[in-house]
Amino acid sequence: KHDSYSLESVIANNNDTTVTQQSCTALNDKFIESMGFQRSILKSAQHLKEFDSQWGIDSCATDAQDGILQFRPRVQSKIFDAINSVSVLAASKAEVLKLSSDKQMGIEIIHLF
Repeated sequence: KHDSYSLESVIANNNDTTVTQQSCTALNDKFIESMGFQRSILKSAQHLKEFDSQWGIDSCATDAQDGILQFRPRVQSKIFDAINSVSVLAASKAEVLKLSSDKQMGIEIIHLF
């Protein structure tokens, strides 16, 4: 089952290569929610520190109880820009594959990996 703003549904319901701002915002929110969940299940302070460092999270400003993540300056926008770029690229690839033969699809999928 896919919720209304999963990446798969954005691609499947997209009639052109433009991903709407509303869809991107929903994907960004879902991503932050997932990060908060991942962060909440880390057991040791060392693992939490490493996770925060790798994702650019400001550990001092982040409120673990409320699930609010605070990022260092410009990190969150870079992450969201990357997510949005991948969403647009995926939608574009999906449109091309809709018009492709089985052989062309197979070749394209192999190139993606």
